[in-house]
Amino acid sequence: MKPFAESGDSIAEFIIGFCYLNPDSSIKNDSLAEHYLIRSAEKYNPKAMGGLSIYYFQKGIENEKLKVQALVWAEIAGAYDPAFNATTTRYLIRQYLNESQLNEAEAILKEQKTKFDKISIDAFHRLNKQAKSSNENSDKAKIPENKYNLIENPYLDWVYRWKLQRFECDSMYYTAQVETKLLDSTINAIRRNQSFDIHFLYRSDKTKKFIISKEEQDYLVKELESLKNHRWEQNMFPYSRRLEQSEIQPTFDKTENLPTEKEKNMCSIVYTFSKPIFIRKGAIALYLDQKRYRTNYTQLEFGFYILENNRWEQIATVYKYYESSKR
Repeated sequence: MKPFAESGDSIAEFIIGFCYLNPDSSIKNDSLAEHYLIRSAEKYNPKAMGGLSIYYFQKGIENEKLKVQALVWAEIAGAYDPAFNATTTRYLIRQYLNESQLNEAEAILKEQKTKFDKISIDAFHRLNKQAKSSNENSDKAKIPENKYNLIENPYLDWVYRWKLQRFECDSMYYTAQVETKLLDSTINAIRRNQSFDIHFLYRSDKTKKFIISKEEQDYLVKELESLKNHRWEQNMFPYSRRLEQSEIQPTFDKTENLPTEKEKNMCSIVYTFSKPIFIRKGAIALYLDQKRYRTNYTQLEFGFYILENNRWEQIATVYKYYESSKR
């Protein structure tokens, strides 16, 4: 068995690859990022393996074949780092692959096993089977109709986070409204700018800016101000509980009493989302997607979404805030 050795070279190559991959970096270069991440991964660095999985999955939007590579590296990362298996990555990638692509991934894994000998083909088969049948008979796994015109589906996200595990979360948590300070930050960003950088995951032309008119700017500010008084109703989703801001921390305190670490992680998410603000005859929406995780750390993005091919895709970010885990 080849030992995992996170050598100095491996760490350095991972850091270089990550820097080239960073969309906010002036040196961003996908080809060099891929090159250095592969070199680091081949020295058994699980962080690089996981990075390659995410990189190929994002690129798979443009090239279907890369989704197979995304799953391959997710499986290798899972084999070398049990913590990676606490994420939903391996399961979610499978949702985008057909039987033929799964067979292709298996063939590649069998070849890669000569180098990465911790790969388990049996584990690959088990998760394939689990992804097909896990929780199929659960009422909680039935995704309700999106009658609120939400751009992202928080209930779907909640289900997918525990669906592949051997448990179900009792309740989905969401907040009654968006915090005023968050809305003020977004209003200030809209007032200062009429052009925004294209989101790095957007599949079309990234060289141009997303531009709003003065009329759209004024309208968006007015609607954002009105969101300060908007409250979502109780029982928006099945098995859900609406929280006031003062109830968030007590909820996290309660979920810390769940029996396993997986349940504490998967069942502690509190979702916050805005009422979409539509412009351009409904083709563009401004929308907040916010999640608070266990220990009450936050990740949020308030951005513009565009409706293309009957699906919403983020085209630009207006305001975002990412905290590191407090655990």
